[in-house]
Amino acid sequence: MVCFQKKGDKLWVKDTKKDGRIAVGYWGYIGKGWADHTCSNELGSGQWGICNYNMKEGKSLSFKSGVAKKGSPKNPYYMGGTQYAKA
Repeated sequence: MVCFQKKGDKLWVKDTKKDGRIAVGYWGYIGKGWADHTCSNELGSGQWGICNYNMKEGKSLSFKSGVAKKGSPKNPYYMGGTQYAKA
């Protein structure tokens, strides 16, 4: 699960399953690629991880959640649906 907090430019990522994998939030500016940036949560099931960014104000971005093997956040096993927001 991934949530975007506009104030502070934070991406929150929650691991919702005890499966030994990590929860990952992927985001990017629209038109530049959705996986430009990753936010990995290796805290374990039921925990929220937070990544703090300095996003370009007023730019549109897309983000989605994924599940990956530890150490390989750019190679997801599963990707969720895309969500959109403005930084």
